[in-house]
Amino acid sequence: MFHFKKLTLCTAVLALSNVAVAAENDIYDGRWFVGGGVNLSKFEADDYTYGISDGSFKPGLEALGGYSFTFSDKFVGMVEAKLRLNNSKASNFGEDLYKEQYHFSVSYLQGYKVTEDFMPYAKLGAGYTKYDIDPTIKVNRNTAGSVVVGLGAKYKIAPNLLMGAEYTYGYSGNNSTNVIEFRTYTVGLNVSYHF
Repeated sequence: MFHFKKLTLCTAVLALSNVAVAAENDIYDGRWFVGGGVNLSKFEADDYTYGISDGSFKPGLEALGGYSFTFSDKFVGMVEAKLRLNNSKASNFGEDLYKEQYHFSVSYLQGYKVTEDFMPYAKLGAGYTKYDIDPTIKVNRNTAGSVVVGLGAKYKIAPNLLMGAEYTYGYSGNNSTNVIEFRTYTVGLNVSYHF
């Protein structure tokens, strides 16, 4: 009986240590993640009334989460949901005509592990943005769907922590009577915890 307890205890310790080593060695394989970050974002708006309204880069915050998986030792896929909040504005003739309230996106990231710690990736996704729009601009709605593309890289800074840097471009059409198009440029830094 005593030997059976020792054998069971040794087996449990060995199994847990193997799980810990696997988790430490492959942060991407079948792992959920959550995180947050900071960004600089600007957008341009194009409409028939005012033409192109331009903005400057404004700081913002973002929250992200998702799931990662591996195809092989080198290829990694990630499905990511992200909420971005910032104070980006587009102006023309000295007036703020548009202000971005929030942007939500769901994207697929395809990465390639150059080393165990460093992974560059390409990103493709769909987004949804809500704007404050000046009342003089005739629109059917103040929201727009968008296509999001980007490039970035992630670096493992601890067994369960990744730091990331990313550039994204978003394009959306409002499909309103005024035919507004939005183009968004964002650079960001984030940290994510993988469990």
